[in-house]
Amino acid sequence: MALINEKEIRERWNSRVVPNNWHNMPDGAALYLKKYGKGISEEKVEAFMNYSRYKSESFYNGMKEHLDYMISKRKAREAIQKLH
Repeated sequence: MALINEKEIRERWNSRVVPNNWHNMPDGAALYLKKYGKGISEEKVEAFMNYSRYKSESFYNGMKEHLDYMISKRKAREAIQKLH
């Protein structure tokens, strides 16, 4: 697992999220992930979620929802692999 640098998250927040006003939109996290989320790691989603916790409730909730989805998908894959 890669260590996610808070500075990197802050820079992406300031250069991607804020200029698009995604932090003020109910579906801002989904819009961010649609544009920049291909191949994004669970760790990076969690870092964005934690960074946005006190900046934007809707962005935080969207990232949390996506992280929960990623974790459940991974656990399902792992369970299937155990069957084989």
